[in-house]
Amino acid sequence: MKPLMEKIISPTQAAFVPKRYINDNIVIVHELIHSMKKSKKKQGLVVLKIDMSKAFDSVEWGFVLKMMSSLGFSEDWCTIIYQCLSTTTVSIRINGSNYNSYIPSRDDCIFFFQADDKNIEQVKACLQNFSSFSGQLINFSKSSAYVTEFPNNSWIWKGLEVGLHYVKKFHIWDVRRGSKILVWYDKWVIGLDSPPTPRDYFREPARVVLVSDLMLDNPRRWNEQLVWDLFPDNITSLILQMRIPQQGSDRIIWEPSRNGEFSVKSTYKALSNIQQHAYLPSGMNWKSLWKTDAPHKINLFIWKCLKGIVPTRVILSKYNSSIDTICPRCARAEETLQHLILDYDHSRSVWLSMNINVAVLQQQQTPVSDWIETWSPPQLGVLKINMDATFDYFTKTISIGLLIRDSTGYCHGARCRFFNGGIDVEEAECLAMKEAIPWAKQCIDSEVILESDNLNVINSIKHANTSVHWRNQGIVDEIRHMLSYVTCFILNHVRRSTNKAVHVIAKTARLNRLSLDYHINIPETFCSVIRDDQQACQSKLCKNIK
Repeated sequence: MKPLMEKIISPTQAAFVPKRYINDNIVIVHELIHSMKKSKKKQGLVVLKIDMSKAFDSVEWGFVLKMMSSLGFSEDWCTIIYQCLSTTTVSIRINGSNYNSYIPSRDDCIFFFQADDKNIEQVKACLQNFSSFSGQLINFSKSSAYVTEFPNNSWIWKGLEVGLHYVKKFHIWDVRRGSKILVWYDKWVIGLDSPPTPRDYFREPARVVLVSDLMLDNPRRWNEQLVWDLFPDNITSLILQMRIPQQGSDRIIWEPSRNGEFSVKSTYKALSNIQQHAYLPSGMNWKSLWKTDAPHKINLFIWKCLKGIVPTRVILSKYNSSIDTICPRCARAEETLQHLILDYDHSRSVWLSMNINVAVLQQQQTPVSDWIETWSPPQLGVLKINMDATFDYFTKTISIGLLIRDSTGYCHGARCRFFNGGIDVEEAECLAMKEAIPWAKQCIDSEVILESDNLNVINSIKHANTSVHWRNQGIVDEIRHMLSYVTCFILNHVRRSTNKAVHVIAKTARLNRLSLDYHINIPETFCSVIRDDQQACQSKLCKNIK
C-alpha cells in the first residue's frame, strides 16, 4: 500500500507519506499566526485548535472501510487494514528499553478562518458532519480559540533564511548533457561553492550560455581549448577533472549526501565539518564459508582466524595483563596466531607432510587471514578477470590493474592504466570495471567472471538501489548500459586479500605512470604474484573457500 499513499492522501496532509514532514505544519501555523499579528485588516481572524479525543478506540470503522472501498480497494484488503488499525497500540523505546504500550487517544487539528457568523457556522457544520461519519469526538474542554492577538516571534522565518543560504551552498548540478545548466548562474563545478567566473580578458563570455556549449559530441567530452580560453587556470583544472557520463540527464543533487538526495543527517555532518568517506571496506561472504564440506569445527576455527579472535596468549593478555605471552611449547617466541599456524616447528612439519611449503609465506610475513583467503580459479572453460584500482589523494591520480586467467591459473593477459584528475577511490574502482568490460568482450567464446573487491560498486551495478556516491553514478550508468548488450558476464565480489595480484599491477601503474597491455613477456613483478596465487590454490584448505 505504501506506493499508493502519495496518490490517495491529500497534498495538504503532511504525515504518513515519504518526503512529507509533519514539522511543515508547525512552520505554516507559526507563519500564519505571525501574519495575523501583522495584518492591518479590520476583519477579525480566528485560529481554532480542536482536540479530537479517542482517535483510535472510538473511530467509526465503517467510515474508514467505506472510504477505502470508494478508492477501489478490494474487500479482502480492507479487512486486513481494518485488523491492523483496530488493534493499534504504541510503545515508546527509551534508552533501548520498551515501555508499556498504550492506545493513541488524541489528534489535534487547527483551523484558520475569518471571524464572522457565516464562516463560524460552516466550520461548525463541517466538524459535526466529520464527527458523525468518522466516530471521532471533539473534546471541547481541551480545545481553544484565539482571535487576532498572538505572540510576535517570527524566528522560524529567520531560520528559513539561514536554511536557504545552505540550500544554495550545498546544492549542485550533476552534469550529464549540460543542456539545462546555465554556465554563469548555476553551481555546477565540483569544488566551487558558486558559479564559475570567466578570465578577465575573455571578450565574449555571453556566447557561452549553457554548459553544453562547452562540450564536443560523439562522445560527449569537454572542449578543452575553449575551457582553457574561457576560465582561469584553477577553475579549468576543476572542470577538466569532471568526467562527463554518456548516459542520463542533468539533475540537481544535494552535495553532502552520497546518493544526492537531501537528508538531515548528511546536512548535519556537512555543517559540522565531519568528513564523509566514500569508500567502504569490503566484507567477507561468510555464507560461502559455512557451506563448505569441511567439518564444522574446522569452519569455526577458520572463522576465528579471519576475525582475529583465536584465544592466543597475546590476545588473552589484552584482557589480563598477568598472562605470560611466551609460547609454552617452544618458549622462544610470543604465542600469536602467526606463530601457532606457521612458525612453530610442529606446525611446519604438518604442512610439509601435506606437501605445502610455507617458507614463502613466512618470508613474506603474510598474515594468516590473508593466507586462508586466496584467489580461486574459475571452472573449466570459464575465464576470470580480476580488477583493482588505486587513488592518490595528493596528486589526484588513478591507476588500474587487470588480470585475465583460466581454470589452471594461467594468465592470458595483464593490463594497467593510468589517469590524471580523479575524485576518489570509488571512482577509480568504477573506472576499473568500465575498463574491464570491453576487454572481456574480446573473449567471445567463453563465459567471463568479473571480480572486484569493492562491494559498493558491484551492488550498485547489479541492483537498482545504488550505493555509490552521486559523483560516480554516471559511470555506473554507463557500465549498466555496456552490460545490457551481453549475457555471458558474471559480477562477483571478493575480499581484498584475494585480489593482491591486480593490486600489485595497479600500484605499479601509478608509481610508473603506465598504460600498457601484456600478453607475452609479462613483467616478472607481475608473474611473481600470479605464481603465488597458483601455489596457494593447491592447498585443500584454500580450495574449500571459494
